[in-house]
Amino acid sequence: VSQSRYTPTIYYSKATGALNDTATWGENYDGSGTNPISFNINNAVFNIRNRAGSPIILNYNWTVGGANARVNLGDSVLAYELVLDSALTTVGSARLDVNNMATVRFKNSTMPSLNLISNGSTLAFEQNTGVVTIPVNAYGNIEMRNAQKNFGPGSVTVLGNLTLENTTTQSAGPPFTTLTVNGNINY
Repeated sequence: VSQSRYTPTIYYSKATGALNDTATWGENYDGSGTNPISFNINNAVFNIRNRAGSPIILNYNWTVGGANARVNLGDSVLAYELVLDSALTTVGSARLDVNNMATVRFKNSTMPSLNLISNGSTLAFEQNTGVVTIPVNAYGNIEMRNAQKNFGPGSVTVLGNLTLENTTTQSAGPPFTTLTVNGNINY
């Protein structure tokens, strides 16, 4: 029996600096240490840390690629908020993980591929124009604001609350969406 294993290279963001700048990242928890050579590294994990308490505004494009690469928001202890005014693009099998106590505010129509979405996280889809399709997944909390938001065909589970504000929504089917909300629906 053969089993494939890989050891990830783990990077942490510094307290300041643009997330799309490799000098903002290092292998030590405080962001110091060896910087990545690029954001296209197989098995790399880019942990957004050292910035809890105030919104992290991404107002520049950032592309992360590489097989099994991850952008990991938060540490499940402190509150983190990432505001995507510009595009966070994941290429290939790269994905975004959102931990407990972390919030991602999607204001740009380009959405990264999602991976692990913790029960205590919030994803806020706040794009002002166009029709946005929310991927099939299990979510902690979802907030939907502005313009039309559709759910992709399949099964969407919201383990916490679903908030609808100044938006319309529908299934992007057929096939249609099964929506399960375990918390409150606020509108």
